[in-house]
Amino acid sequence: MTHSGRRLIAALVAAVLGFAADGVSGQDLGQSSGNDRQDRAAPTPAPRLTKPPVLLSGGTPAFPADALSARLSGQVKLQIDIDRAGDVSAVAVIGAAGHGFDEAAVTAAWEMKFSPAEIDGVAGAIRIEYVMHFVPRVEPADGGILEGGSASFRADGADGATAALPGNGPDAGVAADATAAPSVAEPVVVLRGRIREKGTRDPLVAADVAVSRSPAGFPGGASPAVVVGSTDADGRFDVRGQPGESLRIIVGDAAHEACVRDVVAPAPGLVDGRPIEILCTVSPRVGPGYETRVVVKRPPREVVRHTLDQAELTTVPGTFGDPLRVVQNLPGVARVPYGLGQLIVRGASPQDSGVYVGGHRVPLLYHFLGGPSVLTPRLIDRIDFYPGGFSVRYGRVTGGIIDVTTPTTDLKRLHGSGDFNLLDSAAYVEGPFGGGFSGAVAARRSYVDLLLPLVLPRVVSGNAATAVVVPVYWDYQARLDRSFGRWGKLGMFAFGSDDSLRVVTVGPGGDVSVSTRIGFHRLTAAWSAVTSGGWVTRVSPSLGVDLLRFDGGVVSVNRVAWVAGLRGEASRPLGPQVTLVAGIDAELRVDQLEGDLPIPDLRRTYGMGAPDPAARVIPLNAAAAALYLEVPWDATDRLRVVPGLRGD
Repeated sequence: MTHSGRRLIAALVAAVLGFAADGVSGQDLGQSSGNDRQDRAAPTPAPRLTKPPVLLSGGTPAFPADALSARLSGQVKLQIDIDRAGDVSAVAVIGAAGHGFDEAAVTAAWEMKFSPAEIDGVAGAIRIEYVMHFVPRVEPADGGILEGGSASFRADGADGATAALPGNGPDAGVAADATAAPSVAEPVVVLRGRIREKGTRDPLVAADVAVSRSPAGFPGGASPAVVVGSTDADGRFDVRGQPGESLRIIVGDAAHEACVRDVVAPAPGLVDGRPIEILCTVSPRVGPGYETRVVVKRPPREVVRHTLDQAELTTVPGTFGDPLRVVQNLPGVARVPYGLGQLIVRGASPQDSGVYVGGHRVPLLYHFLGGPSVLTPRLIDRIDFYPGGFSVRYGRVTGGIIDVTTPTTDLKRLHGSGDFNLLDSAAYVEGPFGGGFSGAVAARRSYVDLLLPLVLPRVVSGNAATAVVVPVYWDYQARLDRSFGRWGKLGMFAFGSDDSLRVVTVGPGGDVSVSTRIGFHRLTAAWSAVTSGGWVTRVSPSLGVDLLRFDGGVVSVNRVAWVAGLRGEASRPLGPQVTLVAGIDAELRVDQLEGDLPIPDLRRTYGMGAPDPAARVIPLNAAAAALYLEVPWDATDRLRVVPGLRGD
């Protein structure tokens, strides 16, 4: 091998082990005699590490729980490849420690972000060896509380020299090395607890656990509270200490009231060696009583849109906690007469306005005769109301738009509620279903048809008659959600409503019955994901049926429409102020109207004629599809321009 080859190899070794002693370079390692330097008149300069990578973020591993409980220490040697951008491209364990330390170190290494290394002044890829030391943190001699849940570690170079990474020197994050720990008694678990939210019983995750020690009881002589750990995914936590100590435990987070418990020695849980167990139930933080808070919002991005969230929808007076009743209180909105459950927006016909649930149109929003909404309040997350000038996302209407959004949160616990009154009864259950799925089920049924006949007399006297109006309604909802990580999220929603109105007249001429029924059923699905290139996509198909029936004497109408729909949308930012939105909106209706209708004959007759009812079948099939394109542009902080194009 030539001398220049040896110089080049030595320089590369220096670059790989670039965190070694200061000043080591390819020229230093390849130092040769004067005679050798004279062998080549113009030697090729060897690559030189001019700027080592600097750790910018990440690199803090989680201390393995089992190793922490057993007070184990360890060190893991890693080989890490860093690309030209400073990102970690490969991680390998070349010095294993076991007990879960290897996995924790590799996970932390993948989260590291470095400033790019420079070789001869140019950013380049580099391979380093990195050592993580896991040492359980111990309080000073006056304590003995073991910090739970966090990892104390140090990072060294491969040859034992300190790596040139800020914040990760030999003592970085280390309160005391295991070999240099103060001589104290071994801490033990003296208390185990769990904290949950009052009302929902949901566990508080990542809540701080702080401990204040007092050698002579409370309140005098207590030391400042020190955070010793946090709660796990189930809201559980452990506290370690010395048997016989007096402790004050403080557990909480910024969104909830704190749980404070005093453990005064000697405690029975410490005498027999078993930890004390506590259960905390805390309330969400609220403002002071009798406080009025006024929040001034920014002008909405879309001037013609009014958005109502869950908190507003369930607290408006006069709505009985029914979110969809709030809609009829908005400006320019009214319900049609005779309690038929449809809406009038700015005087337009109900057929000219659209009511959507999850982006798919439904025929009704309310039950008959001023009844409640067709959706349970717990399954309504937000309502967007467009009285006019709506986006090109919507079409085939000229009035207003009401779009109801259902929640898709990941549920951790089982919850339920019931509502029983003189008009109807409802039940609601939500929670995890296993296998990563969570969802909710709700149902409601009225019993006015059972109560009204009991209070309305049906006795006929003379020429008088008694009419009995019996409304009946029921509805149901079922939702199922599951997240597939980077592959996206799937949601399925089935819901339906049925209303019937029977009018029975009892009189001298006999009974005349009139019945009306309106109902619908829908099954929708939605898949949303973030794809390559920054595109946010959402695809949502639907399938359902609309039912309408009217019987009045010799006249009857029966309409059944099968409805299939598809909505798809993709959006991507084109810059800080511009977004591109493209989508498809399609619907197919297989619709048929059947009826016995009195249709006059085309024959010419004398005098007034009474046409006989004739059976008719009228097809009302329809198909519609649309493509749309929208480019919202935030021209200034107070001006947004939304050009859109839609073809139906």
